[in-house]
Amino acid sequence: MANWKDLRSLQHASWNLVLAIIVISVSVFSYGFDTSVFSTIQAMDAYEKRFGSYNPTTEEWGFSTEHLSFLNSLGLPAKCMGALCGLLVAERYGRRTSYISMQFIIIVGIAISYTAKNYGAALAGRIIVQLFVGWDNFLAPMFLAEISPTALRGAIVVVGSKLSEQEAEHEMSTLKQTIEQDRETKGRWSDFLKGNNRRRLVISIAVAIFNQITGQSFMSQYGAIFIKSLKTMNTFTFTALSATITCVGPIITFSLVDIVGRRIFYLVGGTACITVLFICGGLGTGDVTTSDKTGIVAVCMIFGFFYVMSFGAIGAVTAAEVSHLRLRDKNALVVYCTQFVFDFIITLNLPYLLNAGEANLQSKVGFIYGSCGAVGLVWAFFYLPDMTGRSLEELEEMWSQKVPAREFREWKSSSDESGVDETRKVTEYPKADTVESC
Repeated sequence: MANWKDLRSLQHASWNLVLAIIVISVSVFSYGFDTSVFSTIQAMDAYEKRFGSYNPTTEEWGFSTEHLSFLNSLGLPAKCMGALCGLLVAERYGRRTSYISMQFIIIVGIAISYTAKNYGAALAGRIIVQLFVGWDNFLAPMFLAEISPTALRGAIVVVGSKLSEQEAEHEMSTLKQTIEQDRETKGRWSDFLKGNNRRRLVISIAVAIFNQITGQSFMSQYGAIFIKSLKTMNTFTFTALSATITCVGPIITFSLVDIVGRRIFYLVGGTACITVLFICGGLGTGDVTTSDKTGIVAVCMIFGFFYVMSFGAIGAVTAAEVSHLRLRDKNALVVYCTQFVFDFIITLNLPYLLNAGEANLQSKVGFIYGSCGAVGLVWAFFYLPDMTGRSLEELEEMWSQKVPAREFREWKSSSDESGVDETRKVTEYPKADTVESC
């Protein structure tokens, strides 16, 4: 189980491993950095004046609903393309080559964005940057999950998502044997339909969907513009305070996720998350007063804190660990493409839900996302497994025995010689009749 003390296990690891974990973890910050920074930039008066248009009715510069929708959504297909490129390069040339290759893309994207003079150039730069973000966010969590020590795997992937020699010899020996066996046959797309891989695929897709339909686009990509429309707080101040509060989430998650358990984090954090969304929606009903607007700003400010501890980071950890070793690349691609598809749909349509002259729901969209989150919690209660502290070998045994999701935490390996703890009940599950080919 990971906590701050477990970081001492890295002192026995090679410097190459430690440096790789640090660099790849920092690389994953690109997703949150890109989303957070651009959300604030697009709400700045100077940016709107340079790339937007003048509205004679309001006598203000800004983006039309269509242009705002394109700025935030058209980069998402590029993300999906980036994930596909990451898969193809990683499978053919290896993780390292794939990781190095994507750095050239971000250099081009930044250069175009920095020198843009009109809306078209700004949009082109944005799309190229998103190509890199998709590639990076496909490759990095999977890379971290594979190279990190078991005790730290969950915590490291959590920090990377928002932010060895120490391993037991038995686990390393078993893992090497598994790798040697996997080398003979690569996982095929059809293998997803065999044995318990169907169950694992459904879990991966579910956490990817709930990662996107629970309000993150509203609060992150359009958060600053929405707060600006309320005219109660400076958007930069809001973004700074919100980011500061949100940063506490990964710290708490890092410290406790592998002690308390990921399933509990997901359920408790998710409950708080949807509560915030429903409050946001409720404050926006009827005649919205200044105090109501202040309350909306307050709940929007703390949303990220609870989201990271539930639908965000915990979902990323689950998706990174749930698949079979030989299907991990393809599973990661399925997860990120699923996220991108739902993110694209939501991001493309959200301005039309928010803006006056369209649906004009404003903060009442919280009811929509809160309801989606409630469905996610019901699903998680019955089907989300807790893989806390489990080695890859233990997980394979658990999947083959069809252990129910709610009993993952209490399961004991058949190779555990320590015996069954009399203080807790452990159920033995029969081997599955059908074992998948991979």
